Amino acid sequence: MTRQEPPKLTGKVALITGGGRGIGKAIALRFAQEGAALVLCGRTVTALEEVCHAAHQLGSAAVPVQADVSRESDVERVRDTALHVFGQIDILVNNAGVAGPLGLITAISTQAWEDTLRINLTGMFLCAREVLKPMMARRTGNIINLSSGAGVKTARVRSLPYGISKWGVEGLTYALAVQMHPYGICVNALRPGPHDTGMHQETPPEWRTGAWQHLRPPNGVSTLAVELALHTVDTMTGEAIDFVTWEQQARQG
Repeated sequence: MTRQEPPKLTGKVALITGGGRGIGKAIALRFAQEGAALVLCGRTVTALEEVCHAAHQLGSAAVPVQADVSRESDVERVRDTALHVFGQIDILVNNAGVAGPLGLITAISTQAWEDTLRINLTGMFLCAREVLKPMMARRTGNIINLSSGAGVKTARVRSLPYGISKWGVEGLTYALAVQMHPYGICVNALRPGPHDTGMHQETPPEWRTGAWQHLRPPNGVSTLAVELALHTVDTMTGEAIDFVTWEQQARQG
């Protein structure tokens, strides 16, 4: 395929959590097409290796790191690997997450609640904290937190702990943007909406109504991720961008 314009992320190093499947995989391959070097982490090493191989075929350097983002030592190891291999981290895509349990609060165990928040929210906190240390030293960087429409007011609650975790992601995004603005580090959130990923495929049929009946392929959201990765504190920070709205506006010109 002949490119109409030069790669947009040449010289950048992107760390993508949950990079072995779904939206994380789609963003990783799009970033590779745009010239970025990749550090991909997740819990399934074979999936990470497959994405890294595909990135190599696109001409991008890519390193897989098996890790659980809810474990502090794992996150530190991912950061150290990125710095050892590439010497810098320019972009963090905080994508790793779980769907959380369905049902009323009375049916949700304490363990399920804690597991969901530990991965979806504490994991983002840990990854941001460790990646921001070298970013702050260089006074440049970009963080993209994967959020959800469940993180805003909605008439429907699919998973209580998942929704609460995404409300936390929205708050974390804004608060980090404020704290990091003096350091030249951009922090935004991306709400992808229902996509054809493992997380949404596991949704019971009775919940697949409305937008859930028309799952989109995850490739489309990667275009928005590239756009967000190009922003600076002078152009946009502390915002949460809804992919469906963004796509509609892009089509209207």
